[in-house]
Amino acid sequence: MLRNKRMIIAALAVAMILAFAGSALAHCGRYGDGGWGLGRDGGDRWHGRGYGGPRYSNADVPQEIRDKMDAARGVMDELRAELSKSPVDKDRALALFRRGRDIRNEISEWFFLQRVESISQGVPLPPRQKSQ
Repeated sequence: MLRNKRMIIAALAVAMILAFAGSALAHCGRYGDGGWGLGRDGGDRWHGRGYGGPRYSNADVPQEIRDKMDAARGVMDELRAELSKSPVDKDRALALFRRGRDIRNEISEWFFLQRVESISQGVPLPPRQKSQ
């Protein structure tokens, strides 16, 4: 009888720990940033989140930048496919990485310049958010 009680208590303790860990993961995501490159609200960082600026709709972003966003996604898909091969072609993987990085830098620069322009027009920076 005592053994059964101990087993029940141990099972309940494990269930409580798993429930707590699951809710923490659901709230904060992996590494506390909403998970896998996403912000807490699920928006990707190309929409001004990385600079604390406003979000942009597709209408606000020129076609050239949207094309670069699509190109960056394509390059990252190619890189992911290259890295899944065995053996990995290191030169090709590095070239894809650098091409993707360069495209993302161009996109980031455009968003940064948009934010600088909005500040120069008198749009204030939003207040800093406290870490949760």
